[in-house]
Amino acid sequence: MTLPSAPMLAFLRTREDMETPDIQMHMVPYAVKNPKKRQLHKFPGMTVSIYQLRPESLGSIHIQSPDRAINLLSILTFLPIQSTGMR
Repeated sequence: MTLPSAPMLAFLRTREDMETPDIQMHMVPYAVKNPKKRQLHKFPGMTVSIYQLRPESLGSIHIQSPDRAINLLSILTFLPIQSTGMR
């Protein structure tokens, strides 16, 4: 027996004044224990994933050093838009 990647799918608007949906939600009827090993939990569950369809947020990431142990410099100008969607 096989299943599609997401048997339940929805396109939703986060605000009533929007003309078209701006998020896509996938729902699957199981809970993932270890995604790398593709292991499922033994108990019943559901996994929900949400994706932003047309991001408006802006920001930038800059490499500070050739050393990969040094963190990237992020300029987080996207936080006001991201926090608006999280009600």
